[in-house]
Amino acid sequence: MSGLLSDVTQACIDNHLKHVPQYIFQDVRDAIEYVHGSGSFHNAVIAKPERYIEPNPHLAVYLHELRKAGKRVSIYLYACVCVCVCVCVFLVLGVRASI
Repeated sequence: MSGLLSDVTQACIDNHLKHVPQYIFQDVRDAIEYVHGSGSFHNAVIAKPERYIEPNPHLAVYLHELRKAGKRVSIYLYACVCVCVCVCVFLVLGVRASI
């Protein structure tokens, strides 16, 4: 969450928007709770993953190497990281769109 907070705060600074850090914290926390609780964003990503996730040509090789080394690999963890990045992008673009 700290990266998301800093990105939103930086977007406000870069766009010369008056902001109150406590409000940014509350809004970001509420947004994360809503997105994870409702499943709405997860469903949007599942419906059109190409809109939210850039393919990584090195991922398959990396995951294969982990499995060869005896590591247990969870694609769920990778998906969670992708969704968190997407939420960050979504919120920062939302701030820019509201200018």
